[in-house]
Amino acid sequence: MPTTVTDPTVAAFVAATNAADAPALEALFAEDAVVTDNGVEFTDPRAIAAWIAHDVVGSRITFDPVTCTDGATPVLVTDADGDFPGGVRGPIRFELRFAPRGGRIARLDIRPLR
Repeated sequence: MPTTVTDPTVAAFVAATNAADAPALEALFAEDAVVTDNGVEFTDPRAIAAWIAHDVVGSRITFDPVTCTDGATPVLVTDADGDFPGGVRGPIRFELRFAPRGGRIARLDIRPLR
Protein backbone atom coordinates (compact mmCIF):
# COMPACT_ATOMS: atom_id res chain seq x y z
CA MET A 1 0.00 0.00 0.00
CA PRO A 2 1.44 3.41 -0.95
CA THR A 3 2.44 5.74 1.83
CA THR A 4 1.46 9.35 2.37
CA VAL A 5 4.37 11.76 2.12
CA THR A 6 4.00 14.36 4.87
CA ASP A 7 7.15 16.46 4.46
CA PRO A 8 5.96 19.37 2.29
CA THR A 9 9.17 19.67 0.27
CA VAL A 10 9.30 15.94 -0.46
CA ALA A 11 5.56 15.90 -1.26
CA ALA A 12 6.02 18.79 -3.70
CA PHE A 13 8.92 16.94 -5.36
CA VAL A 14 6.84 13.78 -5.78
CA ALA A 15 3.84 15.73 -7.11
CA ALA A 16 5.91 17.73 -9.60
CA THR A 17 7.76 14.60 -10.76
CA ASN A 18 4.53 12.65 -11.26
CA ALA A 19 3.05 15.63 -13.17
CA ALA A 20 6.19 15.91 -15.35
CA ASP A 21 6.30 19.58 -14.35
CA ALA A 22 9.89 20.67 -15.05
CA PRO A 23 9.40 24.33 -14.00
CA ALA A 24 7.92 23.25 -10.66
CA LEU A 25 10.78 20.82 -10.10
CA GLU A 26 13.41 23.44 -10.93
CA ALA A 27 11.76 25.89 -8.52
CA LEU A 28 12.11 23.36 -5.69
CA PHE A 29 15.91 23.40 -5.77
CA ALA A 30 17.96 25.96 -3.87
CA GLU A 31 20.39 28.03 -5.95
CA ASP A 32 23.33 26.12 -4.41
CA ALA A 33 21.66 22.69 -4.47
CA VAL A 34 23.52 19.46 -5.08
CA VAL A 35 21.93 16.41 -6.69
CA THR A 36 23.61 13.02 -6.80
CA ASP A 37 21.88 10.50 -9.04
CA ASN A 38 23.37 7.12 -9.84
CA GLY A 39 26.78 8.32 -8.67
CA VAL A 40 26.75 11.45 -10.83
CA GLU A 41 26.80 14.80 -9.02
CA PHE A 42 25.08 17.93 -10.35
CA THR A 43 26.00 21.20 -8.63
CA ASP A 44 25.11 23.95 -11.07
CA PRO A 45 21.49 25.15 -11.52
CA ARG A 46 21.81 24.64 -15.29
CA ALA A 47 23.08 21.10 -14.79
CA ILE A 48 20.22 20.34 -12.40
CA ALA A 49 17.73 21.79 -14.91
CA ALA A 50 19.23 19.58 -17.64
CA TRP A 51 19.03 16.55 -15.31
CA ILE A 52 15.37 17.33 -14.65
CA ALA A 53 14.64 17.77 -18.37
CA HIS A 54 16.44 14.62 -19.49
CA ASP A 55 16.49 12.14 -16.59
CA VAL A 56 13.24 12.97 -14.80
CA VAL A 57 10.70 14.57 -17.14
CA GLY A 58 12.29 13.25 -20.34
CA SER A 59 12.31 9.72 -18.93
CA ARG A 60 8.69 10.09 -17.77
CA ILE A 61 9.58 9.08 -14.23
CA THR A 62 6.71 8.55 -11.80
CA PHE A 63 6.93 7.72 -8.13
CA ASP A 64 4.80 5.42 -6.00
CA PRO A 65 6.04 6.10 -2.44
CA VAL A 66 6.59 3.04 -0.24
CA THR A 67 7.91 4.69 2.94
CA CYS A 68 8.90 8.19 3.95
CA THR A 69 10.55 9.37 7.13
CA ASP A 70 10.36 12.99 8.23
CA GLY A 71 12.94 15.02 10.07
CA ALA A 72 16.00 17.05 9.19
CA THR A 73 16.88 14.59 6.42
CA PRO A 74 13.70 13.01 5.05
CA VAL A 75 14.19 9.67 3.34
CA LEU A 76 11.76 8.50 0.68
CA VAL A 77 11.73 4.91 -0.51
CA THR A 78 9.72 4.72 -3.69
CA ASP A 79 8.98 2.51 -6.61
CA ALA A 80 9.77 4.45 -9.77
CA ASP A 81 8.59 3.72 -13.26
CA GLY A 82 9.43 5.34 -16.56
CA ASP A 83 11.65 5.02 -19.60
CA PHE A 84 14.93 4.20 -17.92
CA PRO A 85 18.18 4.30 -19.94
CA GLY A 86 19.14 1.11 -21.72
CA GLY A 87 15.56 -0.09 -21.97
CA VAL A 88 15.45 -1.09 -18.31
CA ARG A 89 11.91 -1.85 -17.20
CA GLY A 90 10.44 -0.68 -13.93
CA PRO A 91 9.31 -0.37 -11.41
CA ILE A 92 12.66 0.08 -9.73
CA ARG A 93 12.90 0.81 -6.01
CA PHE A 94 14.94 3.89 -5.09
CA GLU A 95 15.97 5.64 -1.91
CA LEU A 96 15.92 9.44 -2.07
CA ARG A 97 17.59 11.38 0.76
CA PHE A 98 16.59 15.02 0.98
CA ALA A 99 18.18 17.96 2.76
CA PRO A 100 15.40 20.57 2.71
CA ARG A 101 16.15 24.18 3.55
CA GLY A 102 13.49 26.85 3.71
CA GLY A 103 10.99 24.87 1.64
CA ARG A 104 13.52 24.08 -1.07
CA ILE A 105 15.88 21.19 -1.69
CA ALA A 106 19.50 21.91 -0.73
CA ARG A 107 20.65 18.35 -1.41
CA LEU A 108 19.14 15.25 -2.98
CA ASP A 109 20.89 11.88 -3.07
CA ILE A 110 19.27 9.14 -5.15
CA ARG A 111 20.33 5.52 -5.18
CA PRO A 112 18.67 2.35 -6.44
CA LEU A 113 17.87 -0.32 -3.88
CA ARG A 114 18.53 -3.86 -4.97
